[in-house]
Amino acid sequence: TIGDNIYNANIGNVGIGVVSPSAKLDVGGHIWQSGVGNSVFLGRQAGNSDNYSDNINVFLGYQAGFSNTDGENNIASGGQSLLSNSTGGRNIAIGSGSLWFNGTAENNISIGYTSSAKGIQSL
Repeated sequence: TIGDNIYNANIGNVGIGVVSPSAKLDVGGHIWQSGVGNSVFLGRQAGNSDNYSDNINVFLGYQAGFSNTDGENNIASGGQSLLSNSTGGRNIAIGSGSLWFNGTAENNISIGYTSSAKGIQSL
């Protein structure tokens, strides 16, 4: 340990609930995130601005949902997808850069690399 951090500098793998880990981090069972408002954030700076209220968002990838504060029921998968969304809800962005400049729009679906990156088409 160093301060409040726990680390393992070994070149091997770490297993939690697994006897023979087969990846750098191998977890046997569910992984829970607490204190994120029933949302899931996976990726560096994903959900960076979220207020952690009960937003129920899923942001996967580098900076996915980065600016979201209290937008609800959004799904963003891909680097910088739904990047500028702050309060918009019920959006689905799949693909890097999709719905990039969403802001506050709601009820959008965008699939593909940089699809709807500058313009929003509401359904």
